[in-house]
Amino acid sequence: MEDLSMLDYFDQKTKSKQHLKFPKLNVDFYDDYQFRRRFRMTKESFILLSLIKKDFEFGDKRCNPTSSEVQLMATLRFDATGSFQEVQSDFIGLTQPTISRIVKQVSFAIAKHSESFIKFPTPEETME
Repeated sequence: MEDLSMLDYFDQKTKSKQHLKFPKLNVDFYDDYQFRRRFRMTKESFILLSLIKKDFEFGDKRCNPTSSEVQLMATLRFDATGSFQEVQSDFIGLTQPTISRIVKQVSFAIAKHSESFIKFPTPEETME
């Protein structure tokens, strides 16, 4: 009988570990307006990802790697909302340490290419 209770114990331990295999982000899930509100950029701008993704491609080699698209969306959402990494973790479906590594890597890649992508308004444009 004790053996059965031990099996129950290990079964519960195994079930308590959550393995999130598919992040909850998908570019096509949002319409253009919702995408812009959530990530502070258009879907067309998001396509520029192919130009910078080689600078931040990485993944957890032990299990499922995180796609470049999800990494960029996670970083943009983190920057756009100003929320905690733990909140992003819950929203996206990745762990907080993974979100931390993603935000760091992608932010460095964006900064490296900032002159090509980030355009500040001219004084004339700000007056309009």
